[in-house]
Amino acid sequence: MANLSFSGRINGFLSPMIFKFLILSHRTATFKGSARPVWFGCDLGYLLRFISSSPATQWTQAVLKSCPNDRHRRERLGEAATIGWCLWKAHNEWVFNQFEVNPMQVIRQASFLRREGCSVVALADSSPVSVNSAVQICNRWTPPPHGMFKVNCDTSFASKGKKTSLAVILQDWKGHLIDGVVSIVHTSSVTQGEARAIWLACMFLQALGLSNFQVESDCKSVIDLCVSELVPPWECLAYLSDIRSTGQASSFSFSWVPRAANSVAHWLASSRIQDALPLDWIRNPPMYLRNLLVSDSLVA
Repeated sequence: MANLSFSGRINGFLSPMIFKFLILSHRTATFKGSARPVWFGCDLGYLLRFISSSPATQWTQAVLKSCPNDRHRRERLGEAATIGWCLWKAHNEWVFNQFEVNPMQVIRQASFLRREGCSVVALADSSPVSVNSAVQICNRWTPPPHGMFKVNCDTSFASKGKKTSLAVILQDWKGHLIDGVVSIVHTSSVTQGEARAIWLACMFLQALGLSNFQVESDCKSVIDLCVSELVPPWECLAYLSDIRSTGQASSFSFSWVPRAANSVAHWLASSRIQDALPLDWIRNPPMYLRNLLVSDSLVA
């Protein structure tokens, strides 16, 4: 990770490191008020004349003035936000989780997200109604096919300590609550907590003798680990190994959904961590949970 956070220690713009990436130092514009980017010949499209130690506001104004139209301005600011987010996420994984960062993987992720963002902007400009409809659908729970069921899971973390609540909920194609489970555990990181929630969902389905199920979570990084062959962080290696083997044996599929489409599992986890969830919540759901389930049934 040191390669992602140092500044000024290179031999010119064509460094032999050739990470091909716009690297922000630990004094990032977002969190420290100034930016000190270093250029490695990145193909992400940033121009050298904008690389300076000026405040973020001046840098932003310079970029905006150089753009010929509003669409180009949105694209440029979106690129800056995407790259900054990728770097900050990688930095936090290294600092807080001691996860070894692969610079080239960070580059690929930023490039992919940038292309995806540009595609969305282009689609929005050409067909704003269809994009808005797609976003609205994406931000709500979607039912499984008729006669099928699916599982949603989530976690909630105590403000102090490592206490974590896990929630798993089973719903049918009509949005009805069929079954579920909540649990309190202690975790060493957010990633481990999210992995344990998906692991609990798999164990829950396996205990019921169910197979060919869809498991949804709003933690994209862990879902990506569930469906890939990437080596997981050490603290959740065992859970991810179980998830992959169980998923393959029982034909489970794993999908990422936005938080808004995972509202029931999120509410359950949050209520459990606050000791506000009654023991008979499945048989007699609290009023707020009933309202969330009704909202899901309307979509179905």
